[in-house]
Amino acid sequence: MTGTPRPFSSVLGAGKDQRERDLESNQCSESTPLVRQKHNRDGSLLHFDAVLACLTYLFISAGITLFNKAVMSLFNFKLFEVILLCQTVFTVVAMMLFKRMGLLHYPPLTFARAMSLIPLTGFNLLRIIVGLGALAYLNVPTNSAMLRAGSICIIAGEYFFLSIGSSNRVIGAVLVQVVGAIVAAYNDLHFTAIGLVFGLFTCLFNCAYAIQMKIDLNHQAEINARRLKQWEESAVAVRPEHPPEKENIYSLLMYFSLNSTPVLLIWAILAGDLPRAMQHPAAILPSFQFCFLFTATLAAILNLSSFYATKLTSPLIVSVTSNIKNITCDVAGIFLFGDVTLTPFYLTGLIVSASGAGLFTYVKYIESEAHRKETERARRQQEEVAKVVQQHAYISAPPTTAPSTGSLASTRSSDQKV
Repeated sequence: MTGTPRPFSSVLGAGKDQRERDLESNQCSESTPLVRQKHNRDGSLLHFDAVLACLTYLFISAGITLFNKAVMSLFNFKLFEVILLCQTVFTVVAMMLFKRMGLLHYPPLTFARAMSLIPLTGFNLLRIIVGLGALAYLNVPTNSAMLRAGSICIIAGEYFFLSIGSSNRVIGAVLVQVVGAIVAAYNDLHFTAIGLVFGLFTCLFNCAYAIQMKIDLNHQAEINARRLKQWEESAVAVRPEHPPEKENIYSLLMYFSLNSTPVLLIWAILAGDLPRAMQHPAAILPSFQFCFLFTATLAAILNLSSFYATKLTSPLIVSVTSNIKNITCDVAGIFLFGDVTLTPFYLTGLIVSASGAGLFTYVKYIESEAHRKETERARRQQEEVAKVVQQHAYISAPPTTAPSTGSLASTRSSDQKV
């Protein structure tokens, strides 16, 4: 993408022009009641919705990471495509059931729109499959360390594909996370080569998926605006009574799930993993069944929270939220699973990586406050200019002259004669 990169200067709406923000805010406020749009005096969106979406994504993502690790490590169930297939089918069934109950709404699905979302579907399938592979062959802290290295990929992707530039302080904070991840991974006594390969590809596909999802969300807002314009410009006698229902994150999730299901099903059948899954020794255990069903439930909620977080913030912010989740999973993984051996250098790498995440949060807060103050100062200047222009127009306007007494008397006499 050509053009001068825009500064990534605030958590919400950073790097987006006014047209993109208008389209996205219009879509959010009308497509679903779950997102409440609020505005400051300067017209900028409050951070409440973005914070809520990121926190939801944080806790759900941490839960699904730990339960997926339990399914693959404690129960030795490493059939990745079967796990993802069940999670995807559960998401489709849950979405259809919720729509029938009136809990959510999305417009009728079309084949053309489904085909346009094939790249997003492909990137998501690849990132989840290789991510499950990395989690199966790496312990939780090392897997988290590998994921932190993906933030640098997000920065590059935002710059080249979204024209969003990051400040030097942001890049420095992300590099601290990368250095900590390298130190931790290098000193992990349980590190494996196949886990390294899975981890590297997870970083790449995570970046591709995040960037593509942001592009598709912006394109979705443009589609909604175009449909509404066509409805307004059509003749009153011909057009429907109500405007067309807008696409939202629910329709996007349905497209993604329906596109993924046939691919995963064919893969599982050809690989012969479906019979192996049903004959697995852990399949009859209630504890395994609970963990497996719970991962499917969390997967459906995770997709929704991921869509919201990326739509209201940025792929980089979602990546950092994921890094904070990884720190939480690091601590839990040390105590819950037996594949972690703490050494001084290994622990130092984890601490450096966590410090990088904290430094990033601090840098983003400083930049956000600077942007807010600059916006407030610009607003005040505009108000002062408007007042001066209004006063000048009032002074320069000619005074309204009242009719003289003589003219009023002559008018009355002429009326009496008539």
